[in-house]
Amino acid sequence: HAQATHVDVTLQCFPAGGVGLSIIDDGGGFDIDQYPTSGPRSATSSHFGLNIMRERAAAIGADFEVQSCPGQGTQVLVRYGDLEAAFEPSLFPGLVKEQGAGGG
Repeated sequence: HAQATHVDVTLQCFPAGGVGLSIIDDGGGFDIDQYPTSGPRSATSSHFGLNIMRERAAAIGADFEVQSCPGQGTQVLVRYGDLEAAFEPSLFPGLVKEQGAGGG
């Protein structure tokens, strides 16, 4: 769907047991407000992918986030467990949360 020419997939494991997954593409992006990743799935919607990813992340207790804008690509971020131990932000910029935002 994205018509991306480049996709960057990063999986980072941490000594304390945390895992971070970042998938970033340079595709067409989309208006995230039109395809929310929370709430019940619409029976008439053909865009189940975001909700399925969100549900699977929730099932294992992981944080799930999608960032996208039309014409600017998409980032899918999944955070599980303790990401603080030995975190290397330069390798994983999409997983850096603002100070005080709480971790997953």
